[in-house]
Amino acid sequence: EVCPKFKSNGKESEAATEGTLLHEMLEQIVQLPESNWDNWIETRQLSETNKGFLQEATQQIRMLDPLGKLKVVPGYVIELTDTDIEDGMYPECQVQIARGRRGFIDLLIVSHGIATVVDYKSVRAEHDYTLQLGSYCLALSRLTKNLTVFEAKVIAPRLQESPAPIIFGEEELEVLAKRIDTIEERAEDPSVPPNPCEYCAYCRWNGRCKKQAESVKELGPVDTSVSRV
Repeated sequence: EVCPKFKSNGKESEAATEGTLLHEMLEQIVQLPESNWDNWIETRQLSETNKGFLQEATQQIRMLDPLGKLKVVPGYVIELTDTDIEDGMYPECQVQIARGRRGFIDLLIVSHGIATVVDYKSVRAEHDYTLQLGSYCLALSRLTKNLTVFEAKVIAPRLQESPAPIIFGEEELEVLAKRIDTIEERAEDPSVPPNPCEYCAYCRWNGRCKKQAESVKELGPVDTSVSRV
């Protein structure tokens, strides 16, 4: 939304690389029996800080399945409409998003008609993830027939307080769909100029964007030091 012409360059910062590693480990952990989680973390060759991250994250995951009875189905793909999804935990669940794009939900938990979209964050400052997580919930609402309630939960152990869950009802999803349509229309409209900002460092057009060059002349260099993991 900040820059309608933004396109990811696919490069990762050191913080992003660490975040990817922690994501992969959490994906592996939830596939193990719950009683083995703590021991598995202790045997990893990780810093005490990262072990603490995993321990806190798994503690929050336990709260989402307090009885530990949900089956685990890794690598599940949701791409057909009117899909019935059984109760369970789905790590790295792939979902078909609008216009042929796919997204990966870190952990999807389905229980009694409620879909909980879980996203792991290794950030140290809180951000607004409504658009990202809402897009997953919107896709699920369009593709599934047995899910009626959609909840988004961010697990970010490095924050002082856990972000509150976001509930997406029919009205919220309708507003979100219009918001996404507007973003995509602006991105495809040749008359809408790009907007130089801190995201330039992660854009494939960085260094070739005329608008960015013009802005640097007028406002000075863009601050690209902020991590967006």
